[in-house]
Amino acid sequence: MVLSESELEHLSGPGWRAPLPPICRACGYNMTGLPAPRCPECGTRTSWRDLDRRARRVWFEVLRLRHANQDASAGLAFIGIAWVVRLVAALLSWPSFEVLVTVLALFTAVLSLLLGSQVFRILRLPPWAHEHISEPPNLPMGVATMLLSVGLMIVCAVL
Repeated sequence: MVLSESELEHLSGPGWRAPLPPICRACGYNMTGLPAPRCPECGTRTSWRDLDRRARRVWFEVLRLRHANQDASAGLAFIGIAWVVRLVAALLSWPSFEVLVTVLALFTAVLSLLLGSQVFRILRLPPWAHEHISEPPNLPMGVATMLLSVGLMIVCAVL
């Protein structure tokens, strides 16, 4: 649940501006509405500034990772095309063409590796932030993208 700015300021303490509620770092307790930034669940003391900074950082990650599955899907498409082009270049065996294809294949493999790894970054988000991600991470697609990327890197290095 995302609260409006005025609701967060009213419920979460003075100057609250983050789009997520204040959550205790130690136990995950929602500290909305508390008069002081001390967790009643575990007793952890903090400041509204630290809670705000953490909420903003988590929100930034949520916004960045909302489309992680689409990123992994694009990486899978890129690496599939790179494999086909690399195999065609190997079959044709034109030395000058093969060097260019190898460089482009390595670039595409690195890009696809990064795109495929995005689905795993969702797992690093706190559990309470997962509700802001539209769909669960597609781990098999991320693994496939990363394995195909590493495989292409190895093929380019060996051949």
